[in-house]
Amino acid sequence: MEINSRNNNTPKLYAIYLLNLTTNVRVWKALNSELEGANMNMIKKVLLASSNNGEDCQLCISGENHNAACSKVQTMIQSQNLNESQKNAVLSCVSMRECHHSDTVKLIWGPPGTGKTKTVASLLFSLLKLKTRTLACAPTNTAVLEVAARLQNLVKKHDTDTYGYGDIVIFGNRSRMKVDSYWCLKDIFLDYRARSLKAISFV
Repeated sequence: MEINSRNNNTPKLYAIYLLNLTTNVRVWKALNSELEGANMNMIKKVLLASSNNGEDCQLCISGENHNAACSKVQTMIQSQNLNESQKNAVLSCVSMRECHHSDTVKLIWGPPGTGKTKTVASLLFSLLKLKTRTLACAPTNTAVLEVAARLQNLVKKHDTDTYGYGDIVIFGNRSRMKVDSYWCLKDIFLDYRARSLKAISFV
């Protein structure tokens, strides 16, 4: 705090914004390790350095599998209260599910509060319904838990023709992830599920 002598000793207040770069540094190291050129192709695709990168494969878009998958997903996401950009993001990712001609990276970007977590959860639910095995990762435990909770909620609300949460598993360090704070996730947390199966086996 500083006193301003020109303005009747009115104190000046200074605001300092602190930003934790740890997560960003970890992400960068994972993509750009000490090995020369490691994973740089992924970075180039995300940044769309070439105008051809990121475009949908025309060979796959014209196929029946693509049309059937997108049609099914469109029907599913109608009841999920997504806006147009969120729907397009989900459909764009699903459209590459049947592509066998090129490796494609999709980047879903938006400032805080624009529904990225909601969109990712909807995408995971769509892939689950399409019986696509998917691994979801995040740089923080909180992000993993938030996505898992939203996905679980979607399954609870809309899934009527599969075996409950049997196809969803979340795993990690229980204490560091603070899974106990998300009591609703115990049905899909690996440790809880293993413990339940162990208890049943002794009955």
